[in-house]
Amino acid sequence: MALSNDEIRELIEKLKKTDRTALASDQKARSVVSHAIANGSLVNPNECEDCGVTNRPIQAHHEDYNKPLEVTWLCKLCHVARHTKPNLSASIKIVRQIQNKSPLKGGESNGSES
Repeated sequence: MALSNDEIRELIEKLKKTDRTALASDQKARSVVSHAIANGSLVNPNECEDCGVTNRPIQAHHEDYNKPLEVTWLCKLCHVARHTKPNLSASIKIVRQIQNKSPLKGGESNGSES
């Protein structure tokens, strides 16, 4: 069963309510990635590394916020799936189900969110 857009938004909101220490590390990692993209030392590709989609904004995902330049480039849907389902194969399955539905409207931004 595919997730609805409301369920996806709810998952995103839950991710935003993580503990403050993790958020501080997250924000620092995002800042480092943003600066690296701005100065050209890191390139934001146009393809998701998990599902291969090219028609959605791509974001930087960090497995370890202490290594801010070690990122996996993911579309927003795969990024949410990574945070909610650590098992990659489960994440890809969820994403494929989501992609059979219409894409999210609004709220997606091309950035280096983690």
